[in-house]
Amino acid sequence: MNIAVACVPASLFIVYMLRIPMMRGQAGLPGGYDNRVPRVAQQQLTGLALRAKGAHENGFEAFMAFSAAICLAQGVGMSTAPPVVGLAVLHVVARAAYVAAYLGNFPTPRSLIWGVGFVSTLAIFAVALAHAA
Repeated sequence: MNIAVACVPASLFIVYMLRIPMMRGQAGLPGGYDNRVPRVAQQQLTGLALRAKGAHENGFEAFMAFSAAICLAQGVGMSTAPPVVGLAVLHVVARAAYVAAYLGNFPTPRSLIWGVGFVSTLAIFAVALAHAA
């Protein structure tokens, strides 16, 4: 099994799991969950549901770069290299910790953890590009 490649769906899973607290929050709004215009209701979220929405949106931003980095690493034959595997796992762990910090309303640790995930993605790019050079 290619662990770095497996980290891509794991990372996306984290993003989509955040829909659960968002939908619960929307269900508690006046009129309940309105599937006809769910994004309108999302603008009314507060507390945990609003933080879940923020983490969800940030997750897509992080996922795009991470998945591109893994694709590049795979393309140059580096996706099974120990540095890439370690960085990919670090990214997924950082994203999970980021979500926990976001939902728990710990903004400073959340920002620091975000930095770990971001730097791990940049490092994957660097390893892959160095190998491709």
